[in-house]
Amino acid sequence: MSFDQIEGAARQGVGQVKETLGDAIGNPGLQAKGVLDEAVGSVQQTYGRVSDTARGAFNQAADSARSARGDFEDFAGQNPVLTAAIALGIGLAFGLLLLGGSRIAASRG
Repeated sequence: MSFDQIEGAARQGVGQVKETLGDAIGNPGLQAKGVLDEAVGSVQQTYGRVSDTARGAFNQAADSARSARGDFEDFAGQNPVLTAAIALGIGLAFGLLLLGGSRIAASRG
């Protein structure tokens, strides 16, 4: 649980107390402040949950990328010639795409 979630929950609780107290003593200003504190606390708590979820997803993606890099390094170490051939093929394909694109652009201009 993040600090924002804890602080948001506390603010909601304080807001509920203010709202109830304002209602009990007939103070609409205190009651309104309580409602506002509850709303702000709810938003802050939601922000904390979303932030934690996003951080978890980012960490999971980073772990997956590290794992994929390790798998690639293992493959490249075991098959250096095949890896070089694949890299050469990809380089040639990109080169042809770029050359073809520049030829098309030159023929239009």
